Amino acid sequence: MIVLIPAYEPDQRLVDLIRAIRSTEPDQRIVVVDDGSGPAYGDVFAAARFAGADVIGHPTNRGKGYALRAGFAHIRRRHPGEDVVCADCDGQHTLADLTKVAEALRTHRDGIVLGARQFVGDVPARSRFGNTVTRVLFGRVTGIPLTDTQTGLRGYPAWMLGWLDTIGGDRFEYELDVLLAARRAGFAFHEVPIETIYLDDNASSHFRTFRDSFRVYVPLVKFSLSSLSAFVIDATLLFVLMAATGDLLASVVVARVVSASVNFAVNRRLVFHSDRPAAASALRYGSLVVTLLAANYALLYGLTELAAVPLGWAKLATELTLFVVSYQVQRLVVFAGRRHEPPVPAVAPVARPSATPPEPLPPAPRHGAATAGRVPATSPPALRKLSGSLRTTFPTRSPGGHPTMSRTILFAVDLAAIAVMVFALYFPRHRRRDMVVAYLVVNLGVLAVADALGSSGLNAGLGLGLFGVLSIIRLRSAELDQAEIAYFFAALAIGLLGGLAETPQGLAPALMVAIVAALAVGDHPRLFRRYRHQTITLDRAFTDEAALRAHLEGLLGGTVHRLTVRKVDLVSDTTAVEVRYEVPDAAPAIRTPGADRPAASSSAAAAVGAPALTGPAR
Repeated sequence: MIVLIPAYEPDQRLVDLIRAIRSTEPDQRIVVVDDGSGPAYGDVFAAARFAGADVIGHPTNRGKGYALRAGFAHIRRRHPGEDVVCADCDGQHTLADLTKVAEALRTHRDGIVLGARQFVGDVPARSRFGNTVTRVLFGRVTGIPLTDTQTGLRGYPAWMLGWLDTIGGDRFEYELDVLLAARRAGFAFHEVPIETIYLDDNASSHFRTFRDSFRVYVPLVKFSLSSLSAFVIDATLLFVLMAATGDLLASVVVARVVSASVNFAVNRRLVFHSDRPAAASALRYGSLVVTLLAANYALLYGLTELAAVPLGWAKLATELTLFVVSYQVQRLVVFAGRRHEPPVPAVAPVARPSATPPEPLPPAPRHGAATAGRVPATSPPALRKLSGSLRTTFPTRSPGGHPTMSRTILFAVDLAAIAVMVFALYFPRHRRRDMVVAYLVVNLGVLAVADALGSSGLNAGLGLGLFGVLSIIRLRSAELDQAEIAYFFAALAIGLLGGLAETPQGLAPALMVAIVAALAVGDHPRLFRRYRHQTITLDRAFTDEAALRAHLEGLLGGTVHRLTVRKVDLVSDTTAVEVRYEVPDAAPAIRTPGADRPAASSSAAAAVGAPALTGPAR
């Protein structure tokens, strides 16, 4: 294992750190990169070399990222197969913290180990602000809530050094770019808690608070501008087509197809820099567009037709709602980079330490396939083992080895699915306003509880329990028909799937789409439209089933397949019967389930020779 320390205008603290490491582990290899500090700091680097470090460098200041790549290239040439622990030269990292990262790196070979500061106590305002900004923005952009995105104490396995050489950026943005690229590549992040040390109010730091913090915000800015341009195209076409045709569905579809084509081309090359084939990305993007199109139409329909919101405001609210889910799905699914798998471990030769004169920096990094080193089966003697445990691990895959989706995406997909189910399917077909609120509340409530529990096992138990409770409610209530119960269970199931963050990537959204699709098909008015189910009260008491069947077929104009007599009242001369029947194609369409029923008394029905309906037609 090699300790790599980039240094620009260092002081005695660099030498003290090297001496502390060598006093504990005399054979530990240390590489220091002089980032163009100048002749005034020659004595410091001479002392570092005398203390046992290999010092390399370049004549002019090029930045921390440039210096790190120089160190990685030197280690790959002189010490192939060695892991690397990077540390800063300003005294912020102690020997104990270096040891924690080194031990975690030996255990976790699937990604980057980060020494995470906790930022408690007396932390300079500039450092607190810079770390907070980048931490929050990094979490929003990547979905990975790292504690410390600016830490210089990091561990990289040997197989990753070639990949690190392909990451651009010469200054502090390099370390942020490494994290962003690692997230796209599917590498894991492992955080180890370390001390938060700032000496002299962090006066020796060369970090530019605003300029370097803004670097992580660039991908989100690009996506926002791309989405804004697509929104302008989409909204313009929507208003023009609505004015010309008056057809909301056709206008939404045409406008979205045109704007989505522009958005795909821009995002693929300028925002996410995807290395996937265009055809593969186009297929994924098309699936996303179809899903968002359904959600877009459902929300627009609900806002304009049901809530009477003007089209302009409804369009703005809809696009803002779908912005987050669109960004996250495109970043993690549509334009995700190809995953880099760690190579199979193999024994690599171990080079003996030797004095190394300063070397020029290697050529600029190539942008292409990463070259991976080999991972040694056993590590050479390194820093001695001290106490310290891994604080947090953010795997990019589930325990079963499958890629997982972030909670933000699942929440957004849940909202889109429930919006389509309620506003595009249920209400236009059944017209019950009270059930709209019930379905939305059940879905969001189950989603919140499932996410709070945070365990797939507990979520499964919760789901079974709620299914049982709702089944009891169904048996004791006549307010909901079977179709509405199906929507109830669908809202519950979608909420549960939204809370299952440990499911393989894409599985939960796919199941949500399957549920909504099943409702769309199974509850479609044209499906089995000739078969109906009604409960009828006749103003005549029938004791002969054959006579009752003949009377019903003549009354309904169809073939009775099944009838169940609920009540025969000889005193009032009435018969209550549940009947399932089939009508010919020429028969008039029955009422929409759940529509308002006209008031009809038994006597009125008898006067016109028609039955009194006591239940909805199905």
